[in-house]
Amino acid sequence: MPRRAVFHNYPFVGRFAAFARREAYLWSFRRDEVRRAFYFGSVLAFQPIMGVQLPLALVLAILVRANLMILGALQLVTNPFTAIPIYGATFMIGRRVLRILGFPMHGAQLPAGWTNMGVGEVFGHMDMSTAIGQGVVCLLMGGLVAGLFFGATLDIVHYIGVRGAAASPARDKPEGPTPVP
Repeated sequence: MPRRAVFHNYPFVGRFAAFARREAYLWSFRRDEVRRAFYFGSVLAFQPIMGVQLPLALVLAILVRANLMILGALQLVTNPFTAIPIYGATFMIGRRVLRILGFPMHGAQLPAGWTNMGVGEVFGHMDMSTAIGQGVVCLLMGGLVAGLFFGATLDIVHYIGVRGAAASPARDKPEGPTPVP
């Protein structure tokens, strides 16, 4: 992830270097900026838009006034190795949520006796535009739900960690008695 001092060296984001240096919230680790980065970054990470996530993370960090480093780093959750299981899970979550909300899921069911049919016959029974559209909606809804859950988990873990660090004794204090001058 680019540091504030060398932001101008990166090809795409370098064009925004002067603006990014002026906007302190992009680099702030205060609770509000971090929380926004957790939630918006997690939702963006689970959306089926791999490849354009980092530029979108920059724009989103500016729009919602969130920490760019956290929001951008969360985009690394989905990568070529994790994309298939993550998008498969978000599809299933989205499909389940849409069914619970009462949206009919037509066109994606296989016809009866599909195991004895050829591939052309199976897809001939499905309205492909409906199936593709529903698949995209399921991925988007599942990404939203999974992202909000992941963001909430990160927020809780961060809150517990910050609270625990604040409650622990200071580490900078010298051990033993304080020397008298």
